Amino acid sequence: MKAIIITPLLLFFASYLFAQTPVIKYHDNGIKKSEGYVKNDVYDSTFISYYSNGNKESEGSFKNCSYRTSSLAIVQAPFCYVGEGTTKPLKGIKNGEWKYYYANGIVKNIENFNCGISVGQELLYDSEGRLLERAFYNAGDLIQLQEYYPDGTLKMSSTKVYEIDEKGRKKNGFKENISEYYETGILKCLKTVNEAGLPTSRYVEYWANGFVKMEGNYRGGKKEGVFKEYYENGNTKFEGVIKSDIPQDKQYFSNEKGSVTKVETWEKGKLVKTEDKSGS
Repeated sequence: MKAIIITPLLLFFASYLFAQTPVIKYHDNGIKKSEGYVKNDVYDSTFISYYSNGNKESEGSFKNCSYRTSSLAIVQAPFCYVGEGTTKPLKGIKNGEWKYYYANGIVKNIENFNCGISVGQELLYDSEGRLLERAFYNAGDLIQLQEYYPDGTLKMSSTKVYEIDEKGRKKNGFKENISEYYETGILKCLKTVNEAGLPTSRYVEYWANGFVKMEGNYRGGKKEGVFKEYYENGNTKFEGVIKSDIPQDKQYFSNEKGSVTKVETWEKGKLVKTEDKSGS
């Protein structure tokens, strides 16, 4: 084995490459603005920023690293720290848990990173400390999201399903299954949308009393198949077949008592006949 000769010059460069230098900045009023450690002109290790009133604004860690898996390799380059302009030291790469605060000292949100990529749970609070959102990330992709009313009742829950190719790699498209709720906890809506936010399959809306308000199917954001609408008392308001948003054949309209009041007949995308049944 060959011996490694360490020279003073080599020691100098090694100390430059691996040494961390503490850096502290101040607001114009003399209150500390930020404190952290810098290596090679880039923030590294623990970092804390402060409001001009002295309360914490954010805290977390930076690390010079890259995120890699068997099917994914993402290299994050350092970028400028928000609020610091383009002057050195630069920001570095977020790693681990980061917390952000309102000026009153209450936690605003909590994020988790693996070499600059969002992973795990992310929480968002209002200025009074009430949970507003809970999100879950995998390799930078939002997988689940839950939104809450101020009293803690679930407002919305969604799950994203990403398209995967034959090699197990993520494609651009995804479907999102969404459930929405009234403040009472009663289900408000069930739907599946694509990456453009357009409904793609079964769609159901509910009245606040729990009865179905509307139900049908969508394809690419357009109505496709049998559609039904209901009054709040549960009686049918409308029923008809629709194809690519165009009514087909007979379309039935009813009053709140459930009696048919009007019938429309459609042919080749045009309304050809209207029958008034309100007097029968």
